[in-house]
Amino acid sequence: MRIWLAAPGWCSPARGCCATCGATATERERGPWIPTSAHCVGSWAAAGVTAAALLALTLVNPEGLVAERNVERLRETGRIDLPYLAGLSADAVPALARLDPRRANCVLGAPAAELAGDDGAFALNASRERARQELKRIRFAQGRC
Repeated sequence: MRIWLAAPGWCSPARGCCATCGATATERERGPWIPTSAHCVGSWAAAGVTAAALLALTLVNPEGLVAERNVERLRETGRIDLPYLAGLSADAVPALARLDPRRANCVLGAPAAELAGDDGAFALNASRERARQELKRIRFAQGRC
């Protein structure tokens, strides 16, 4: 939800489109004046917009983008919000691993604990696997903030 609130410029049209398509798709039961073809188009449009939004968010990797920007800001200003970064998911681990060891150990505790177990065959996730490899590479050791 933080992502939707943080980027209202490009999310508002997507939400509006999804709401419109969803309303069109469900209006058939309440409004017989909408032709059946409009109902089908609305349903397919809603599914298409949802799939496109999911694909776009997967490709953009918002949490990784946020983490990268915060690491860059640290280098520019010397300031960073460690408690916020500590709450990010495995998507942010590759960017957070570029922090100095003290800060990296501080912010990678939650993702490391989350990634400690096996996901199982039905929960395969490239981002989580990439994060596990990154944690092994930097020899993560839980630290105190």
